[in-house]
Parts: sequence; C-alpha cells; structure tokens
Amino acid sequence: MPVAYLVLRPGTAAGPDELRAWIATRVPEPAAAPRAVHMIDALPATAVGKTYKPGLVLDSVAGAVRGLLEQDRVSGIIDTELRNGRSHATIKLTEPVDTSALGADLDEYPFTYEIVRMSAP
Repeated sequence: MPVAYLVLRPGTAAGPDELRAWIATRVPEPAAAPRAVHMIDALPATAVGKTYKPGLVLDSVAGAVRGLLEQDRVSGIIDTELRNGRSHATIKLTEPVDTSALGADLDEYPFTYEIVRMSAP
C-alpha cells in the first residue's frame, strides 16, 4: 500500500491532489504511485535523528483499517503495533456487527490483525 508522507518547506504550499499529480510524472510504474499523500509537520525520528519508518508504516496501517471501517460503516478503535517485526492492527469493535466482509477485506493487506468485540459496560 504505497503512501507518501511529505513535510513541506516553510513558506511553501501544495495540496494532496497537486502533489499526487507531480509524483505521478516521476514514478515509472503506476502500481508504485502512492494511493494517499499525507502532509505532516515533521517526520518521526529516532533518538539519533534518523527517520523512524515503522512509525510511518503503522500510521499507514491505521489509515487503511480506518478506511475499511468507514466503507463498511463500522465503528471501532484501531491500535497498531509491531509484533515479531510485522505490522499488526487490533480492531476493537464498539458495536455488534458481522465481521466477515471486514475480515475478507483485511486479508488482502500484508499486515496481521485481530478483531475484538468490546463488551458493553
């Protein structure tokens, strides 16, 4: 799931559509072009100042799950983490729903997941 995270230089402005069009002229393979462009204030960094890529990957996983929940009109809480070196999403459903369609959609992604039904208080 190609996604681009961009930090704009101070004093510059560009919208996601404009950036996607610019990227499309520079990415030779359409499948490699980002499906989403996120403009952020700063890239996550390690203690020594290197870009912390797992943070961006987990944000991308959360965004993909959020999109599927919205598509299926399901309410839930999404937690992401690294498990055994792989991205993992825990989806806590806040209402009783049939999860077969959601599970089938999630199976198409390269991360592991679990769906948890939260009990009412």
